[in-house]
Amino acid sequence: MIAHAPSSPQQAQVWMGVGRSSMWNKNMLFVPAIIVFAVRMSAQVATDAVITGTVTDSAQRAMEGAFVEVRNISTGVIAISKTNNHGEYRTPPLKIGEYTVDIQSPGFRHYLEEGVHLDIGSVRQINASLTPGDVSETVEVKATTEELLQRSDSTVGTVITTQQIQELPLNGGSSGRDYLQLATLSAGTTPGSSSGGISIGGQAGSQAAFLLDGIDNNNQQILTSHSGQKEIIKPSVDAISEFKVVTTSYAAEYGRSSSGVVSVDLKSGSNTIHGSGFEFIRNDAVDALPDFSATKLPFKYNDFGGTLGGPIKKDRAFVFGDVEFFRLRTATTTYGLVPTDAQKGGQFTTAIYDPAAGYTLSGSTVTRTTAFSGDQIPADRIDPIAKSLLQYYPKPLGSFAGGNNYYYNQNGSTNNYRWDIRVDEVLTGKQSIFGRYSSEQKQGAVSASLPPLDGQYYAGAGAQVVNAQAFVLGYNTSLSANALGSIRVGWNSLKWTGAFPKQSLTGVGIPGVATTAPGFSEITMTNFATIGTSNVPNADDSQNREIAVVLIWTRGLHTLQFGWQEYWLQTNFNSSQLTSGIFDFNGQYTSKSPTSTPGNDQRFADFLLGLTDKKQLSSPSILNFRSFYSHFYVQDDWRVSHSLTLNLGIRYELSPPAVSKFNALANFDEDSNPGNPQLVYAGQFGNSRAQRALQNVSYTNIAPRIGFAFSPSNSKTVLRGGYGIFYSNAITIGGMQSMENNPPVNQLRLATSPSAYIPSQFQYLKTGFAPNALSLTNANGATGVSLVSFDRHAVIPTDQAWNLNVQRALPYGIVAEVGYYGNKFDHNWWQVDGNPAPATPTALLPAAGINANRLYKTTTIPNVAGTPTIGLGTVSRVWKEGWSQYNALQAKAEKRYAKGVTFIASYAYSKTIGVGDTTDFQDPGNILAERSVVNTDMRHHFVGSAVYPLPFGRGQLLGNGWNRWLDGVLGGWSISPIITASSGQPLNLTESKNPSNSGGTADRPNLVGDPRASINTNGVATRTPGQWFNTSAFAVQASGTYGNAPRNVITGPGTLNLDAGVHKTLIIHEGLQAQLRLESFNVTNSPHYGTPALNVQSPTTLGTITTVTGNPRQNQLGIKILF
Repeated sequence: MIAHAPSSPQQAQVWMGVGRSSMWNKNMLFVPAIIVFAVRMSAQVATDAVITGTVTDSAQRAMEGAFVEVRNISTGVIAISKTNNHGEYRTPPLKIGEYTVDIQSPGFRHYLEEGVHLDIGSVRQINASLTPGDVSETVEVKATTEELLQRSDSTVGTVITTQQIQELPLNGGSSGRDYLQLATLSAGTTPGSSSGGISIGGQAGSQAAFLLDGIDNNNQQILTSHSGQKEIIKPSVDAISEFKVVTTSYAAEYGRSSSGVVSVDLKSGSNTIHGSGFEFIRNDAVDALPDFSATKLPFKYNDFGGTLGGPIKKDRAFVFGDVEFFRLRTATTTYGLVPTDAQKGGQFTTAIYDPAAGYTLSGSTVTRTTAFSGDQIPADRIDPIAKSLLQYYPKPLGSFAGGNNYYYNQNGSTNNYRWDIRVDEVLTGKQSIFGRYSSEQKQGAVSASLPPLDGQYYAGAGAQVVNAQAFVLGYNTSLSANALGSIRVGWNSLKWTGAFPKQSLTGVGIPGVATTAPGFSEITMTNFATIGTSNVPNADDSQNREIAVVLIWTRGLHTLQFGWQEYWLQTNFNSSQLTSGIFDFNGQYTSKSPTSTPGNDQRFADFLLGLTDKKQLSSPSILNFRSFYSHFYVQDDWRVSHSLTLNLGIRYELSPPAVSKFNALANFDEDSNPGNPQLVYAGQFGNSRAQRALQNVSYTNIAPRIGFAFSPSNSKTVLRGGYGIFYSNAITIGGMQSMENNPPVNQLRLATSPSAYIPSQFQYLKTGFAPNALSLTNANGATGVSLVSFDRHAVIPTDQAWNLNVQRALPYGIVAEVGYYGNKFDHNWWQVDGNPAPATPTALLPAAGINANRLYKTTTIPNVAGTPTIGLGTVSRVWKEGWSQYNALQAKAEKRYAKGVTFIASYAYSKTIGVGDTTDFQDPGNILAERSVVNTDMRHHFVGSAVYPLPFGRGQLLGNGWNRWLDGVLGGWSISPIITASSGQPLNLTESKNPSNSGGTADRPNLVGDPRASINTNGVATRTPGQWFNTSAFAVQASGTYGNAPRNVITGPGTLNLDAGVHKTLIIHEGLQAQLRLESFNVTNSPHYGTPALNVQSPTTLGTITTVTGNPRQNQLGIKILF
């Protein structure tokens, strides 16, 4: 500490703008309570920060009326607050950044603390003890790394700072650099799925909420995997100031999330012009060879853009903008199995039985009696449609892993760009506004899993296009000396389409199917490459509108926050669905027994004969969902004593289920009268919200939050804990499981599966579907009709979370944190078969097949002439009874800014068990058998990262006296590694032929050995790509029975990965720097194996791994200009 006098102690003025001020002037008659808002002040701490503390004299007595001036270094904006009769103070919300804190009282020396860095969402405690002395004297203190201790806030999370965002290597892959890669630096998080987002606390990535500049940024698409991101706007990395991953114990202001929140804050302008220009380049010429590939694929990557910010009017108005372009030219190898010329001609190498030649029945065993002579199907028995489709199977190219004989380098190129512009203005000393507009576009190439034939596409998903827009306006005001108000208005929109270009090929002559979309009916066979298309074209968009109003009132030891959040949500969906039809061939007709495990010969033989085990057809799906949510909360941050702070909150959420804009919904209601479920359409029994949504409304969503932070005076330890209830952001499940597909608001949806062995029940490819098979006019007597049933109960996915943790400031500026974290997630939406059939041996099935054996045989269609009766097949039921439980030991060590060094190391040892994370159940009479570790379970997860400037060059430990040329070569270097080590995640075995004949998709085999054995019964070593697990431990169960293997009994491959960057910074002159970046991803070129084959009824591929996740080692060159 040093004491010094200000340059003009008696003349300094309290100025609501810029510059350091003396808050005590003996000529002043009074000093009003002044609160000057930071440029982006928001009453929500979600994107801003606050400083709180206690001011005492040297005898530790509370000092009332002391002034606390907080000055933003970059903008010069000042916030002033005043201590109460307890000596307590709390600043208004402050923009994140670096500050000086000046505390003054007449008759005492100034207390000045410099270098105070405020992170997003932080509650920083700065206590001061003023000593008697002249008002012109100052006691100066330098901020320390103990600022990371959260002495006044129980919120658990991790801030990713500007330095980390800018310096750590980001492997953007096929979409450019992505800030969300750094979110997993926070303990308790793991990477999300293809749907985007991030898994927090063992829950799915879809449960996390996203905020951008304090406003909603959540994607409401039917399937967020369409756009591949949970956020509406994924901002440019170089535009982000900081972001925070909040994992538990978050305040009542946060809603629409049961797992956690990712809050992102964009940069803004300042009093100086600052900006950057950058380009990152990759080229396959310097990359490693991918696993399972003999050659490198093209990979040309250019990511370039820039940022610019500065003052519009000094100290008052600021502007910031950024733009980024991304160009990728690449391909992805898709491996598959295609028929040989001999197979196409009907010649096989194994016995092919004639399904029309008869069979014998012994007990429950069916045995066919006659094989085709010479294993050759006669030419006149080949289905004409199948014959016409043979041309679309390309010729084999060789022998590859997993029994494949063909590969195709699928175009994965894309052109993306995004930009933001933000304006901030201080209107008066008590008012400020800001506005931001963001835009993001993605234009992907046509994705085709097989090469087009004569320019005509017939397989794949088409070209993916994303168009996202968003804006936010914010107004902030000081209502009184101790009351602040804020209002924000936001809108965002994301539109996604997937489509092929227009072409002449739209069908192959299958009767009864639509011929309007490019391609033709989808043909599926286990192991074989799929030809044909379904669900293309497809469009899915999300629109959100929000108003958020907040009032902060400081009274005594309490800081109260009152909030109201109103949301208007839209989800629009327009999909061709199964209009072209889907035909599946599983080999059951040409096998010796329908219950035996077929080979590839039998599967393709079924196709040649045109004998499909299942065929599906539907009309398009058009959805116009509308939802309004009204959320209210109160938060009280109570400074009980100098050592103890309580964070108390309560939140109420009215989040009614969505309705259709045109009442185009119908529900197969299994809840009102389970013994006799009926189709009910929206508005049939009134226009209340429940009758339009066909789900009951929950009015009891009360979410209490309680947390504490305890730290004795002068202690370097903080004990924190909390408990809270959190409600999920419920989005309806995929287009084929939504109520717009039910009659009478849509036509029929058919899925028929006939008897596997009775000739009169065979269904042929050449016969397709009857004319107008989906028509409601002709619906009476229709069979195999699929319906959707939504659980009507008024419950929302609900999470209870609790934690207890300890923070400790260690030597060398390190802060460590360790604690126990748990949550219980209930009422998760679980898609199951709402119309199961009992397990039945194949020989004992009714003549009409499984559908005739289901729980509900028929129902009637209301509001259609004649009230037609239809025969039922699968009912896709959304059941609100999934659950999970998470328990974890989490640890984190963090160091910031000490001599430029920053690091975070996080580890979690956790276990998540539950049901409902996978579609369907095996046995509806034994739901307990579904209890297991869930798909998101990752037992061990470690992530460590660092930014370390090497100590060479001017101003460093070595080379302080170097000349500019030597310093230019050897100085200014830094390294920035990220290392990840994770255990594998659970995998569930499947059986493609449904041996139980329950009609479901969740059959599991019998467990007959140890799946973790290092060698199988054939002497083959496991834990290799050729045999990941002991396949000898499993056997297909007898027909008409359920397997005894547990769910998720297999653990997939883990991950060990090192990304690293070496950066050279060259100071051209003051205020202008150039940075050369050499970065490598997967430095050690470790293989990151994909999921092994899990179909037990495909023994030739079971347990084999033929894919990798991520890329081999890729190297990146980058250059940045910073000014």
